[in-house]
Amino acid sequence: MAMNCDTFKQNIDAYLDGELTQEQRNEMDAHADECSACREEMEQAVSLSGLCAELNENFAVPLEAQAAWRRAVRAEANKKRRPMGMWARGLGTVAAALVVLVTGTFGMRMQESTPASGVQAISAGGGVYGLRTAEEINEMDGMAAGLFTTTGSLQSDGSMDSRLSTEADTSEAAVETVVLRSAERSIETANYDADFMWLQDLVAEYDAWFEERTVTVPSEENKAAGRVAGAVVRVPSDRLDDFLTELDQLGKTVMRSESAEDVTGRYVDTRSRLDALQMQKDKLNEMLVGCEKVDELIAIDDKLTEVIAAMESLTGDLRRWESQRSYSRVTLTLTELVAAPAETASPLSERMKTGFGESVQWLGEFGQDALVVLASAAPRLVIWVPAAVLVVILLWAIFRRRK
Repeated sequence: MAMNCDTFKQNIDAYLDGELTQEQRNEMDAHADECSACREEMEQAVSLSGLCAELNENFAVPLEAQAAWRRAVRAEANKKRRPMGMWARGLGTVAAALVVLVTGTFGMRMQESTPASGVQAISAGGGVYGLRTAEEINEMDGMAAGLFTTTGSLQSDGSMDSRLSTEADTSEAAVETVVLRSAERSIETANYDADFMWLQDLVAEYDAWFEERTVTVPSEENKAAGRVAGAVVRVPSDRLDDFLTELDQLGKTVMRSESAEDVTGRYVDTRSRLDALQMQKDKLNEMLVGCEKVDELIAIDDKLTEVIAAMESLTGDLRRWESQRSYSRVTLTLTELVAAPAETASPLSERMKTGFGESVQWLGEFGQDALVVLASAAPRLVIWVPAAVLVVILLWAIFRRRK
């Protein structure tokens, strides 16, 4: 380093403490030999350092001061805790218990507000059918399992012998696919009269017809509610899509649903059963002509009556499916929107009274729920309280020993 007077003065303390390297010390000594002012300052610093080192010689702390210091340390170590610490621990325990109680109460209230389980939303055939319980779903699954194609024949006792078909039914290939389509719409409108007339014109335009039609008028007590028109419209299946497109232009559609159910298998199975019953009917008629005994005549007539009743039921199913295949079912709800009357602002006193009443009601309900939580937790306190006391005692002992 370039040594000058300023650098010399900055490093003089490090020189006296032995923090400089040998090369730096040599530079300091060489500069002191050349500069009388720096040499004088170094001599003064060395002399001052020697005087300071001699100050601690023959110096001792008085015995009275040492004894007083030891007594003070011993008294501080043996001093008991202040009463305020015990109060703080007690208040902390009460606060923790209140936190547990409040948390448990809120948890119970939230569980009570949760919807009951066991309700599921299911869809089939492309349309949503709504909420069903687990029992209803199992029942519908059982009905779906019954859609397997079966064939059977009428036994001598009049019962049907049903069995699963092991090979494809040759008559099914000749039957056209039978698909039953349906749709549902919920529409809101502010121009109820005009839109209802437009709906009637739309039904007539598409060669459809109303299967059901109802209009609900609000009562005097509920004038704020509008009129509601419910209808079931039968629309030609080949024009259903166009009809729904036009229907969606009516008012505001808030819900739409469409579904399609393929009943070809049941349709073919019903026709096969009907053919089998027809053959059985012809055979019974032949037996009835050649029979001479009265008891046999009565038995044959009874069986024939059962066969005819079964044939009529199957024929009704076929006609119903044919009708639903030709005319799709559209369920429609048209709701009138009524402007709500302007609400007048309540006076400040009424609002304060209402708010205070609601707060008191909430506090009462919360207190009842808290009592329920306490009652339900009471048996557990037999285990929790001794365990908590033991933990507190152990922590207190450990803290005392460490201190």
